[in-house]
Amino acid sequence: MSDWTLRQARYFLAVVDHGSVSAAAREEHLSQGALSMAVAQLESALGVQLLVRGRARPATPTAAGLRFADRLRPILDLADEALSLIHISEPTR
Repeated sequence: MSDWTLRQARYFLAVVDHGSVSAAAREEHLSQGALSMAVAQLESALGVQLLVRGRARPATPTAAGLRFADRLRPILDLADEALSLIHISEPTR
């Protein structure tokens, strides 16, 4: 099993949703380099190219990237739901 993080996955989806690394970085309040590195690490962990990137061109998801994004969205939604349930059920200290 490959090691990747939910954060890397969220950043990848931000690029897909916003059409560019720079727009996704602005939305996620990150530097463009940090977001790009996180997505590159995700691609390395998965062993597949998820985005086609180029200077002054939009970041375009590959076919594998589109399939991954479609499956990833419900997973991240469930992770968010699980976290919200933890915060509701746990008393604050």
